[in-house]
This record gives sequence, structure tokens and C-alpha cells, in this order.
Amino acid sequence: MLGYLAVMLVLPISALLAKSSLVPLEQFIARATEPVALSAYYVSFSMAIVAGVVNAVFGFLLAWVLVKYEFPGKKWVDAAVDLPFALPTSVAGLTLATVYSEEGVLGSLLMKMGVNVVYTRLGVAVAMVFVSFPFVVRTMQPVLQEMEKEVEEAAWSLGASSWTTFTQVLLPPLLPPLLTG
Repeated sequence: MLGYLAVMLVLPISALLAKSSLVPLEQFIARATEPVALSAYYVSFSMAIVAGVVNAVFGFLLAWVLVKYEFPGKKWVDAAVDLPFALPTSVAGLTLATVYSEEGVLGSLLMKMGVNVVYTRLGVAVAMVFVSFPFVVRTMQPVLQEMEKEVEEAAWSLGASSWTTFTQVLLPPLLPPLLTG
């Protein structure tokens, strides 16, 4: 186990630090603050925020539906959530590039509407959403399963509206897993 950890984690990080220590600090800072680098940081962080918001909203909704409702195909949907975990990142990237390309199923439809996904910021956001979506759903599900129905019923019996029950009773314990996901 320690050998695996050393080869997969410690060795690459050590090589990175050793290589970067050969460059003078001023040159390192100059490279890290070049316009191309700053643009890459901006795209990465801004699309990560977009993906996080999309995942928070739709991941929460899907986790809620999977926990609270029974419907045909529920097991298929539940299994499909884990698909990004099963695919290597490179395969997921190639699949998304193929599906959203001009010749792809979704890409051809979107191109007719003037929306280009491949090699754009939208494509970066779509890839981030695809890869990170299961983390939100799988983080939310156990918390939703542990929430007792009686707590909701008590709030309703005390005169709370559905919105008040959601925001004051249900949402506070859901915020940590939602932010973690």
C-alpha cells in the first residue's frame, strides 16, 4: 500500500517540485502570471463555479427524487449516476467531444441552433458537470435518507408552509453535504 502511494502520489509530486525548483522564483512567477496562464485560470475557475451551481441544483433535485419517490426505471437512473465513476477521464472526454461535435447526435442539433459546445467554455463546463455530478448526488442521498418524515410533519402541524418547512427545517442539515458535493 505504501509503495503504491509512493509511486502514484509522492513520486510525481516530488518530480514536479524538483523540476520547478530549477527555475528561478522570478521566472516562475513571470510564467505563472503570463496572459495565457491567467486566461487558463479564469476559464478553469469560472467554469468550475458554473459547474458547481448546476451540479448543486440538479444534483440536489435528482437525489431528492431518488430518495423520496418510486418510479419505473429508478434503478437505471440510480445506476446511471455512477457512470462517470466507471469511465476513465480520457474516455469521458472523447465521448463528450464525439457526442457534442458537429457530427454527433447532440452537437448537430445544437449547431443548428447556433450553439457550439466542443472546444468552448461551454464544453469545459459540460465536462466538469459530467465528471462531478455523481459527487453531489451520492453525498446528498444518505443525508436525505436519514431525515425523518416526522420532522417535516411536525413543522406542517405547527402551521409552517411547504416553503418554510423546506428552508427552515430541511435545508439547514442539507447545506453541508450540498457544499461538499
